Amino acid sequence: MNAQIEAHARDRARGLAEMLSSALAATLESDDSEEAARVLALLDSQADAEAAVVTSADGRALARWRASDRLEPPPPDGAMEDRGGHLVIAVPVRSTSGTAGRLVLSFNVGGVAAEKRSNWLAVIGLVLIGGATLAALVTRLFVRRRRAERALADEKAKFWTLVEAMPEALVIHQAGRLTYANSAARALFELGDPNDQSIQRTRPLEAFNAAVAAGQRTTTIKVEHDSGTRHLELRRFALNAAGGAVSISLARDVSEERELQDRLALSDRLASIGTLATGVAHEINNPLTYILSNLEFVAGECQALRDSATDDTTEHQRLDEVVAAVSDAHRGAIRVRNIVGDMRKLARKEFGERAPIDLSAIVSGATQLARSWIGRRAHLAIELAEVPLVMASESQLSQVVVNLVQNAAEAIPPDASAEKRSIRVATLAHADGSVEITVADTGTGIPSEVRDKIFDPFFTTKPVGVGTGLGLAICHGIVRAHGGRIEVDSEVGVGTTMRVILPAAPADSQVLVPVDATGSESCSGRILVVDDDVPVASATARLLRGGDTEVETSPRRVLERLQAGERYDLILCDVRMPDMNGPELLEAVRGQLPDLARVFVFMTGAVDERSEADLARLGVPVLQKPFDRTSLRRFVSAQLERLARAA
Repeated sequence: MNAQIEAHARDRARGLAEMLSSALAATLESDDSEEAARVLALLDSQADAEAAVVTSADGRALARWRASDRLEPPPPDGAMEDRGGHLVIAVPVRSTSGTAGRLVLSFNVGGVAAEKRSNWLAVIGLVLIGGATLAALVTRLFVRRRRAERALADEKAKFWTLVEAMPEALVIHQAGRLTYANSAARALFELGDPNDQSIQRTRPLEAFNAAVAAGQRTTTIKVEHDSGTRHLELRRFALNAAGGAVSISLARDVSEERELQDRLALSDRLASIGTLATGVAHEINNPLTYILSNLEFVAGECQALRDSATDDTTEHQRLDEVVAAVSDAHRGAIRVRNIVGDMRKLARKEFGERAPIDLSAIVSGATQLARSWIGRRAHLAIELAEVPLVMASESQLSQVVVNLVQNAAEAIPPDASAEKRSIRVATLAHADGSVEITVADTGTGIPSEVRDKIFDPFFTTKPVGVGTGLGLAICHGIVRAHGGRIEVDSEVGVGTTMRVILPAAPADSQVLVPVDATGSESCSGRILVVDDDVPVASATARLLRGGDTEVETSPRRVLERLQAGERYDLILCDVRMPDMNGPELLEAVRGQLPDLARVFVFMTGAVDERSEADLARLGVPVLQKPFDRTSLRRFVSAQLERLARAA
């Protein structure tokens, strides 16, 4: 009977060992010594347990529970030995991939009389019957709990890592006090340690805390930083927790979006202003045409009267005063014409159209356009030298010069002293054949920390609403597209010098001369002037005096007269007219009287590129308004000669 009880005890001891071995399988797979030690600690409930050791597959001791020399050498796997009152058992620890290690256990049965040993084994066997089952259950629950705790800890770590990495600022308030701020919030609100009470009083946080306290779920607020005002989009969520009400707030910095929206809106306004400006320029060109023409006519007539007058000194003086007054008015009208012409150049894109141009002439015209804007803000000095021609777009280089001069003027403070209120614009030729435009000012200068950003689109140091941050970026793009570069020298408190360096055109290049710039002023022939604006038509006919010139204000009557058999050597027709415009009249003539279409030429005050493109498709010569007597007569003379050669 004692042998039978001892056998049962051995079986139950083996069951305990195998149960612990099963619990250790996962820990050996992950090589987790701490977890293995916790499993072995279950042996604390066994009073006669003496020692235990867990080894890895390579024989390395992973964890021990009480040291004992009796564990060495271990019995063979699966064997149990009675070593003089000590029961030692070794079992393999198996995982899904195979044998992961070994568990060796020792129980102390010393001090029990030999004759009573069987009784002791019977008692321990009874204990192990329930103990093994209970220990197995406890071990499983313990392992499952530890795995769940570890998984939960991993998920928490991932969650807070994600929260810290969020680009949006996340802030938690509890009981009205800030208890957490992620890294984006700490940077945005200039916070330090969330446990530091001083963070409640940082200046950027004041508006944010006020919005949170107001309970607004969604709103946009402004916070003040040393670097300026930042616009934040705020979303708030309220929760109830054991420690009191919790408010979770998400804040997104939308300052750049706001700024971009403002700039796009400004760009739209500028585009609208540009469209309006071209329309205004067209309306200016028509009256300017007859103002210039009539002033020139009056000046000529007054001079003729003076030359034919008697030697009456008083009469001569009065006529001289009239001639001087008319000449002054004529010069003013020419100045207006030049300004409108410069507006026309800037309104045209001409991205792909380049020609040899005189850079000094471009600079002269552009600075004259900018001079009226500069006013008394600064003294503008122009130094133009003879330089090689450059292959470029006239309108684009004009835009570059105007932008650089305007930037120079804006860099000069309104309260600057007289010697600090100057802008110098110059042209010069380099020894390597390149050409330079210099725009130098005595303004505030550009700080070194932003000098590398001045050509970035939308970068500006000007206040909101002043400038778009596009001027220098556009200039830089235009110059690079022309194969050139812009160099910048600047010193804070001294001023800035911008140098635009462009390659010269080929040596055999020549400036293209407009057809009406040179040539004869003879206008013999029968000419019909067609314009619904009576003063323009009358002034044009007056400047063509000396030939057979007629005026017609209705395009439909012109068509009727041509259908009735009237013929002209040249028909000078306006483009924009009510009821029927110039191109429509031409198409009607081409359809009914094709031989007469060749005598049509147009005159227009339109400054927009679309109108010019439409006229170019018609293949008809065009005279731009406003014109003076010389340009008109040379244009008409050239067209009459062209038609005579083609006849």
